[in-house]
Amino acid sequence: MSNGGSIFSAYLRKGKENEFYNFWNGERHLLEKSLIPLPRSTFDEENLRAVTFDTLPHSYQADDGNFQGFESIIMNTVAENLKFNMTIEPPPNGEQWGELKNGTFNGLVGQLQFGRSDVGWANLYVKVDRMKYIGYSESYSVDGVCFMYKKPPPPPQWMSIMTPLDLTTWLSLFFATIVAALVGFFSEKLIGRKKEANFLSLSFLEVFGTIVEKSQHNFLITKLFGQRIFKGIWLLSILVIASGYKSMLISVMTIPLSPRIINTIRELGNFERPVASFGDTFFQLANQSLDPSLQSIASRYITHYNFGEAFKNVSESKIVLGEGELLLEYFKRKDFTDEFGVSDMHIMRECPFGFNVAFGLQKDSPYKARISDKIFQLKESGLIKYWTDKEMESSGRLRNDDDRQEALPLTISNIQVSLYLYALGILVSTSALLFEITARRFAK
Repeated sequence: MSNGGSIFSAYLRKGKENEFYNFWNGERHLLEKSLIPLPRSTFDEENLRAVTFDTLPHSYQADDGNFQGFESIIMNTVAENLKFNMTIEPPPNGEQWGELKNGTFNGLVGQLQFGRSDVGWANLYVKVDRMKYIGYSESYSVDGVCFMYKKPPPPPQWMSIMTPLDLTTWLSLFFATIVAALVGFFSEKLIGRKKEANFLSLSFLEVFGTIVEKSQHNFLITKLFGQRIFKGIWLLSILVIASGYKSMLISVMTIPLSPRIINTIRELGNFERPVASFGDTFFQLANQSLDPSLQSIASRYITHYNFGEAFKNVSESKIVLGEGELLLEYFKRKDFTDEFGVSDMHIMRECPFGFNVAFGLQKDSPYKARISDKIFQLKESGLIKYWTDKEMESSGRLRNDDDRQEALPLTISNIQVSLYLYALGILVSTSALLFEITARRFAK
């Protein structure tokens, strides 16, 4: 009894036995105890069955039999903190992630699905088709599906003389030169000036001389005011183009020419090489897309199940390899980079799809909450990024030549001022020339 009230003892039934739980005063329990016992904070040296296989740089078996790689480091750290041990085995029969057949998975996912393993890792993507059969921990990263191919050889250096202007600009300049020479020829012919038989070729030569900045005395001798306007604006326009060309030529001749680089899905869609990837995950995504470029890629898709053969084919310029960005970057550093950090491989900047990466667990695993909490803490502390970067650096250092600022050719938009002046010059000079010719005829 307390303050005229009653205090009752509360018991919990456990099987056939009653176990004291708390005191009850009619309003609340008197002892600070949870009705539902809290989960253990550690695993008390429990042994968990783990499954993984060689998938560099995430996980791989060293010569001493222990698994290394940054994902193995993550799970070993979690195990040490939560006080559990692990027995690590690869999937049976050399299977890797596993395929879904008749409602069941084989490989790593199958080991988790049928309860033969408690936790698994090997750059495991969080995919909808797997969620029905297994669980996932807290995601620790996002891996994009990217594309790597062997760079084509650079064009010969003698082609640098063409590099300062793009094709459209060269064609426009050629057309403008013809027009300028014809205007000079016919304007002289219309006013009846006597010229030698090869005057047309000389007219072209005079116009070309102005382009290469060679003094042309006869080019400036004219009686018609319209001709003077036209030639004056022509000289001003060509000064802009010639100055830009000379400046660009100095730049491109002092640096090696770079090959044409593909960086977008649209460019890859127009590329002639087939795209290969492990399994059909990328094919399914690309084939379902409404993007015509992705559909074009899917139409020449090749499935591979051997990474060694796939990297051999990409090194021989037979395929474009579509895999996780981290995996491609690792092997680009490891196998396709020289001692100066220069690689003959290129990874496209545009990666069309991305997947969360996590550790696999059994469906409704009791270990999920505690393992996820630790992974979240490791991610937020920056340790996962540190271990990932350290593993990548161990494969080799890479000099990023892909982001190098290169001399870009002048386009029509770069020289539009001179083109506008040229067009204006044709209009004004033609009007003045027609007026002068008409006036001369009436004067006669």
